[in-house]
Amino acid sequence: MNNDWIIWNGGECPVPGYVDAEGSQVWGLNQRDWFAGKALHSVILICANDTREEGEARERMFARKAYAIADAMLEARSAQ
Repeated sequence: MNNDWIIWNGGECPVPGYVDAEGSQVWGLNQRDWFAGKALHSVILICANDTREEGEARERMFARKAYAIADAMLEARSAQ
């Protein structure tokens, strides 16, 4: 098992992640997805009235900001 995956009760998180290039279901969340999910609630609360990019749906803005936070968390983690 690779350290990029969240561990859940001794195995990968039992949440479907994505379909890979061969069409196989990959289970689990990578750390970036996990961090973005953890940040999402706060992003929604704090950024609900922020100005969105032209044509951008509110949900897309929330996701973009949550992933920006996740990227910053990963960068800070790797700097240690």
